[in-house]
Amino acid sequence: MDLLNDISSNYSKEASLGCDFVDNSPTVQVAKLFVLFIILVISLVGNALLIVIVYKRRELRKTANYFIVNMAVSDFMFPVQMIPFLGAQIAVNSVNWPVSGTLGSILCKLGVFLRRVSVTVSVGSLLCIAFDRSIAVMWPMKARLITPRRRAIALAGTWVVALIVNCMDLYVYDLVTKGNANLCEILPGIPTEVIRYVAYTRRFIYIGLLVVITVLYSRTIMTLRRKDKFLSHTEAPRAVKNKQRAIKTSFSVMITIVVCEVRSSG
Repeated sequence: MDLLNDISSNYSKEASLGCDFVDNSPTVQVAKLFVLFIILVISLVGNALLIVIVYKRRELRKTANYFIVNMAVSDFMFPVQMIPFLGAQIAVNSVNWPVSGTLGSILCKLGVFLRRVSVTVSVGSLLCIAFDRSIAVMWPMKARLITPRRRAIALAGTWVVALIVNCMDLYVYDLVTKGNANLCEILPGIPTEVIRYVAYTRRFIYIGLLVVITVLYSRTIMTLRRKDKFLSHTEAPRAVKNKQRAIKTSFSVMITIVVCEVRSSG
């Protein structure tokens, strides 16, 4: 996702200088379109398979997996919205937003908004997974408190919070004419204070979530290590160590997603 954001931002920078893509050769065009196509296929097929597998396998219908499915659903929005527009720009060798007029303005606003919502839902889902893993390890007797109703509320909550956090994008982004190019970017008339407030608020939220998730995973790993020492003379440590590795992997993925969003949210 961050790769696509970098590609898009580079196109915008070229447009602000009044030029099209630096290399317009057919070979480069085909290569770029092929890469975008591969990203689109992998994203759509991978997320679809994940959702189908969890749906088909009853033993996989656990709380953590429901939130992973929630992330997969949100991830559909990013490639479906962004890749077709990037592909159209590459195909015609222009940084112009492919759609003009009122429809183009709507698609511009929704595109930025939905991409941010997608990442926010993913981060929120990771927070819920961290809570679920922490409860399962540190307070296993309270795991029954995670009822289907509360899980559904948490799933819906990730979307509600994401919509609220990113709603300002619908206001600050629109089609902007620069030279001969129509770009989808922040309106020039928007006060700098508003832009900074939105960016800082978003970063504060993500960094806060990062801190909470880090604390939860740290305490979970410490608890597993204590159990490993306590059960050092049985076969149980192998299972405990497997859980430690799984949790550390989840933590690494979470760090990557949050850091990428903090980096691109400005």
